[in-house]
Amino acid sequence: HSAESYYQAALTHYQQTAANTTFPLIQIQAKLNQLSLLLESDYATDRDNSTQTLLPSINSFLLQLPVSRPSIYARINFAQSLMKLEHNQENKAKIANIAQILNKAVEQAQKIQDSKAESYVLGTLGEFYELKADWLQAKKFTLSALLIAQTINAPELAYRWQWQMGRIIQNRTPQTPNNQDTNTEALNYYTQAFNTLNQLRSDLVVLNPEVQFSFRESVEPVYRQLVDLLLRSPQPSKENLIQARNVIEALQLAELDDFFRDACAKPEKVDIDNLDASAAVVYPIILENRLEIILKLPGTNNLRHYAERDVSETQIDKAVQQLRRSLTRRSTSLNQVKQLSLIHI
Repeated sequence: HSAESYYQAALTHYQQTAANTTFPLIQIQAKLNQLSLLLESDYATDRDNSTQTLLPSINSFLLQLPVSRPSIYARINFAQSLMKLEHNQENKAKIANIAQILNKAVEQAQKIQDSKAESYVLGTLGEFYELKADWLQAKKFTLSALLIAQTINAPELAYRWQWQMGRIIQNRTPQTPNNQDTNTEALNYYTQAFNTLNQLRSDLVVLNPEVQFSFRESVEPVYRQLVDLLLRSPQPSKENLIQARNVIEALQLAELDDFFRDACAKPEKVDIDNLDASAAVVYPIILENRLEIILKLPGTNNLRHYAERDVSETQIDKAVQQLRRSLTRRSTSLNQVKQLSLIHI
């Protein structure tokens, strides 16, 4: 089966579920899943008309739901889809008032005294204002969400708001050629998010489905953006190089957890320096617009740093594929391998 056929089958099942059930909560969850699928899939046809048909129906069902955590999370889900829709759609006049939907969810969470749901809603409000570049409101709601998450010991939410705070602080001051430095406060929040994720580790696999997030969208970027900040200077400090190396190694462990999807799997961390004291270790780090390389030479924290600026991930992938093909040909000479190993973009 092709990916497109799986998409069509999923969409059909959601439509049938919404049509056949008499339970409002199941109906709205099926419709929300339809909306999410339409927005995220590359195979959606007539996306605009389909989404515009779903929006009033979902909004109507939201008004019918009794106040509960599932109904609050349904509002959050709807708001998150609307944020994606608003970002991509030219006619924004048709988009529902996202802030109004979330403010109503805050009221409901406070009414039933559900602190976890309240933190989730406030953080999503912070994300909404972050997308609007309203940094004052974004910071206000995100800090409120973070305080609640830390008070109730909800690290699966806390790391998100720590990461969000890092983004807000780093992005609220536009970078110029004379202002390329990393904001220390932003770096501090990113580091907090990284530490929180390290504490969670395999627990991410078994989070409540209502707050479970895509690893690629909501976990991996924390590590890569932290490394980006640590290595942003043309000559990063020794401490930043050590931390960047540790972050990349932690990301590799997190990727293993996500790949096996097994909370009981416990990969054993081994200090790579102890495996071969005379070996060098190369850490290639692909970032949004550049390639960073940390070279670990024999000795304690003997690190070197190299960077190739203005190189996209697509360009790097193309160069790697070309090198790989050359390595499979017997006719390739050592000099050719050396040439292809250099980045020529």
